[in-house]
Amino acid sequence: MQIIHNKDGWERHWPQLYRKLDHLMFSYMSASLIFWRHFIKISFLIALSSLISKGQERGLRQLDPDAIKKWKQVVGGVISDDGKYAAFHTTLVGQYYPFNSTIKAVDGNWKMEFSELSRLEFSSDSRFAICMHENGKLNIQALGTEQFHSISDVKQYELWSLNGKPYILYTLKNGGLFFRDLNLSREMSFSNIYSFVSDQLNNKIYMVQQSSIGSGIILFDVMSKRKETLYNSTRKIEKVILCSKGDRFAFSDVDNNWFLYNFHDNNIIELNGKINNQLSDLSLKDVVRFTENGKLLIRLAEPMKQIDSSVNQVKVFSYQNPYAYSATDEAVRAEKSYAALYDSKNNLTIRIEHEKDKLKNLSYDGRFALIDHIEGSDTEYFWNKMGEHQDFILSLEDRKKVILNNVLWSKMSPDGKFVIGQSDRGGDLVCYDNQKKASHNLTNVINIPVPDIDYLIPMNAKSKGLEFYNWSRDGRALIVYDRYDIWQLDPAGIIAPINLTGGAGRNNKICFRFISNGPELLIGKKDQLIISAFNQNTKENGFYTLTIGQPSSLKKLTMGPYAYYAPGKDIGNWAAPMKAKYANIWLVPRQSELESPNFFTTSDFKTFRNFSNVSFEKEYQWFNTELFTFTTKDGFKCEAVLYKPGNLDKNKKYPVLFNYYQAGMGDHLHVFKYPGYTDHGMYFNFPMMLSAGYIICQTDIKQNKIGEPAQAIVNSVEGAADELAKRTYIDRNRFGAAGGSYGGYATNCLAALSKKFKALVSVSGASDLISKFSAIPGTGGDHLELRQPGIGMSLGTDPERYLRNSPITYTKRVTTPILIINTLHDGNVNVQQGIEWFVSLRREGKLAWMLQYQEDSHGVGDLNDQKDFYLRMKQFFDHYLKGSPAPIWMTKVMGGNDRGVTSGYEFDSKVQTPQSSNLLKH
Repeated sequence: MQIIHNKDGWERHWPQLYRKLDHLMFSYMSASLIFWRHFIKISFLIALSSLISKGQERGLRQLDPDAIKKWKQVVGGVISDDGKYAAFHTTLVGQYYPFNSTIKAVDGNWKMEFSELSRLEFSSDSRFAICMHENGKLNIQALGTEQFHSISDVKQYELWSLNGKPYILYTLKNGGLFFRDLNLSREMSFSNIYSFVSDQLNNKIYMVQQSSIGSGIILFDVMSKRKETLYNSTRKIEKVILCSKGDRFAFSDVDNNWFLYNFHDNNIIELNGKINNQLSDLSLKDVVRFTENGKLLIRLAEPMKQIDSSVNQVKVFSYQNPYAYSATDEAVRAEKSYAALYDSKNNLTIRIEHEKDKLKNLSYDGRFALIDHIEGSDTEYFWNKMGEHQDFILSLEDRKKVILNNVLWSKMSPDGKFVIGQSDRGGDLVCYDNQKKASHNLTNVINIPVPDIDYLIPMNAKSKGLEFYNWSRDGRALIVYDRYDIWQLDPAGIIAPINLTGGAGRNNKICFRFISNGPELLIGKKDQLIISAFNQNTKENGFYTLTIGQPSSLKKLTMGPYAYYAPGKDIGNWAAPMKAKYANIWLVPRQSELESPNFFTTSDFKTFRNFSNVSFEKEYQWFNTELFTFTTKDGFKCEAVLYKPGNLDKNKKYPVLFNYYQAGMGDHLHVFKYPGYTDHGMYFNFPMMLSAGYIICQTDIKQNKIGEPAQAIVNSVEGAADELAKRTYIDRNRFGAAGGSYGGYATNCLAALSKKFKALVSVSGASDLISKFSAIPGTGGDHLELRQPGIGMSLGTDPERYLRNSPITYTKRVTTPILIINTLHDGNVNVQQGIEWFVSLRREGKLAWMLQYQEDSHGVGDLNDQKDFYLRMKQFFDHYLKGSPAPIWMTKVMGGNDRGVTSGYEFDSKVQTPQSSNLLKH
């Protein structure tokens, strides 16, 4: 009798086992005992199944902190142009550079590994991999072979393609430039070259030479092999900037003197003097780039204001100041700079930016500029009229302006003919026709409910979920997303909006998105594209194919319980699908709650082959997830994800840890959770706490009424807790919770208004909305009114609402032990929020501890601090939810003299649990 010890292996032998056992028992039992014969057989097989399962589980380890130190993650990859080779990059979890890379044949056994890389790419003929090491070593690996060439002390390199053949151009740290034919291993060399700029379009290399007597610029024509010295100076050359036309270039020296070289007359123009003479109180600071029509986009500097030592440096603030307090401090003393254009043909400097202006983009012909203009703080736009955007189109020919009043996220078409924007966050798109000088609404005819959102806050109360994606390649259309579908809009407003996905997204609650980052469409051409799809109901992710202009062509390729890639969804979009340039081979990211992120190869998006196969989780007891819905205490439907140990025993009672945020937690259903000390420094790490014997529930917070966030939090989290309490393996008397940032505020609200929880951990959470309204540093009134928690009005308008939604108001009611974590220089939630909360709890004799880490991150960022946070948080939960001994830091007073001397991690042998406060007079 053969038993195969692997998943789904031995189960295939059930029929054979059943028949063998039946034959054995039939030899010893009469026909009258048929019932007992079947009963004994089934009991035996169930017991055998249990033994095999336990045997398999014994081969898997439990997670512990040591696993974190060696766990690797896939962080990126690349595929060759012919699709025959690909590479994936790995690092330890939480790191991204340098990385280790494995290069493999897509359909073969060949592979090579490289460590400590900063860059890897394939040659244009797909025969070589170029691997740049962190220490300056460059490896040129011949793909499919053991042959490689190493070059040490490389400073800079660039790959070339010349007549279809691959080359590499590189410089060494001690000087010298080399141009190498990768196939023939032949190269040309140039001495004393320290940097270069390539013009591959015109087959030219601009080399910066440096010697003891000065510096120079040498032009090398790759085709003719001709070398020409263009400029020599006693000063060091710093920057070289090329024009795409190849007829001129700009360069600067170490003293920021800028020059323009024109090949038409081989003339060199000194730019600083020509530009500075045209402007008062401004001087040339930098050359940014050449425009498409050959003009120079430059930045002009305004000198800093000089401090008068006789003037007292008191800070004076006025109610008329258009900026918030924090923005008024040192800004006036910083050097200011402004964008401008320099037309060398006419020796004309055209200033683009003035005070409060910011250049957004130029039309490709250089005739128009789109300028973002705002007089005050844009976070205060809802009450401060100086905070409203007054963007404008500037004609660079006649200097005339067209004001676009209060338009958000304005974007100009590449040809400068149209500018689009929104008057409300996520609202209708309005287009200004720069030729007809008229505006029109492009999306008011699209039937979308308002608001079309998951979480109601004042900022998105008028949202249709509309989002600009890009202009089409020919500029004749723009592509817009709604919450589900993809739309093609005519900026001229003549052609009605076209739903490219035919409404299939909204009808089926599937979010469709393009998978690249550029303009996909050429209007009039029937482009067939691969698009991403995410089912909002099932959380399945996958891909469809779509032929542009034919909505009925939308066809499913694959959908499944995975997280592939879904732009706009919080599913760990760590890489986008990559296609080989000349082959129908794709490198596609995929993960699930059971499988760590890896790259897969596919040609049809139906069958996928694991390419990177980095799966440390297979060595450990892992977890699975379950999406469930529940009704909040105020009657609204909500969803959450339940994380359960893979070896869940439904005959046991498990403690539960809750985590929460506003909306979208259900989207995490198929997202892999890496082990770590924390989750982004904001709360407990899921795998670590699951391995410690907890079940975890991550739930949305459903807010359907503006201005009452505290009760919405309690209604949502308690609703999830009530639903879970119906399950036999859930211990309703051992609920704990933790959250960070807005989740930290939510935790404080639970402490103040709920009695369901036995232990709470709050990280970087607000406690007093009244003091937070004007906290410096930190997100203040605008954040509270519009975003999180969305109070909807100012403190002065309705102070009772702020008081009602401040956990600190209810300190007297708190019965749950709470651990408060803050960082000293948090720029989002001022550390004072944690201090106020702790001081108030202490005054009322509540069981409260505060950990204050000496860093400036929002949440705990430093790795050593995270280790400490993990240990203390686990001890805290273990004590109150699992009955573990209390550590000394919880039972004894640890003063300033103990900091850095003793951790207090050890268990207290005398005190079983923290006692009531002995400070209060009775």
